[in-house]
Amino acid sequence: MTQTDNAPRPVKIQPLSRRGEIRAAVLARISSGAWPPEHRIPSEHELMAEFGVSRMTVHTAMSELAKEGVLTRVKGLGTFVAPPRAHLTLVRVTDPAEEIRKRGARYEAEVVVAMERRATAAELAGFNLPEGGSLYHLVVLHKENGSPVVLEDRRAPLTCANFLRYVDAQAYDNGVFFRAARDRDDPTHGQIVGRPEPKNHPFPPIAHESTTMTGLRHVAGTISLGRFEPGSATCNFFICASPEPYLDAHPGEPGDNLGYAAFGSVVTGLGVVRKILSLPTNGKTKYVEQRGQWLDPPVTITSMRRV
Repeated sequence: MTQTDNAPRPVKIQPLSRRGEIRAAVLARISSGAWPPEHRIPSEHELMAEFGVSRMTVHTAMSELAKEGVLTRVKGLGTFVAPPRAHLTLVRVTDPAEEIRKRGARYEAEVVVAMERRATAAELAGFNLPEGGSLYHLVVLHKENGSPVVLEDRRAPLTCANFLRYVDAQAYDNGVFFRAARDRDDPTHGQIVGRPEPKNHPFPPIAHESTTMTGLRHVAGTISLGRFEPGSATCNFFICASPEPYLDAHPGEPGDNLGYAAFGSVVTGLGVVRKILSLPTNGKTKYVEQRGQWLDPPVTITSMRRV
C-alpha cells in the first residue's frame, strides 16, 4: 500500500459550537496565565452576557470543565481555576509550562487553533462516536521569554483522559513496573511495563486510538497503553526506552496491525527507564511469551500525580 493510500482524507472543518467557543475561551485564558490557579472566573450570568448565549449553554460548558478537573466549583462562592497538583518525577504527560518555569524563564501560551471538527470515519469508529460526530482540536504555541519553543498539537484525547482518570483515582500509587521487555538484538532497547496496585479495579476498557489516527509514534520516551485485542485497554501502560516502530500501527499488514496507543512522553528520567530495563528479569509468569521479562523484584511506583 502506498503512502498516498494511507494519507488521511480531507474533512470539512466545522465552526465551534457556542458551548465549544466558551470552552476554548476559558482554556485559552488559563493557558495564557490570564486566569492563574485559584482565580475566580466570571459568573454564569457574566459569561452569558459576554458570549450572548443561554445559561444552559454556559452551565454545560462549565460543568464539563469542572468534571475534567480544569475548574473547581465551590457552592456559594463561585467557580475557580483548579490548583496545580503534585507531579510525578519519572513519568508524566509532557508539560512545557513546568519545564520552562523550572529554568526560571517566563512562560506564555498562545492558542493557535481551537476548533470543533467533524470526525473522520476512522475516528468515528475508534471513539465510538455517532455518525456526524465531532472532536475538539487544540493547537497551543508555548513560549519561553516571548520566543516560541514548542508547538503542541494535542492528540490521543481518549487515551490521555483514560490514563489521567487512573492518576486522579491514585490507582498507580504503590503500583509497580513489573516487566522489562528487552529487544533480542540489543538488550539496551525495549520497554518497561507498569500497572496499578492490584486492589484497584480497572475502569471499563476504551476504544483504541491507533498511531494512524493520532500521528504519534513509538520513539524513545513514548508512553503508551497496553492491550490484548483492540478495544481491551484499561490501565497497564509501557514506556519505550528506545525507538520501537514495530509497536506503531501498520495498515495493510496481516493480522492485528493496529499497534498500540501512544499518548505521552517522558520529559525527564529516561535514564531511570533504561536502568529499570536493565534489572534482573527472572520473575515467574504464566505467559509463556513473557518468560524472562518479569522483574524480580518489581520496581514500586511510589505515587503518580498530575502536574
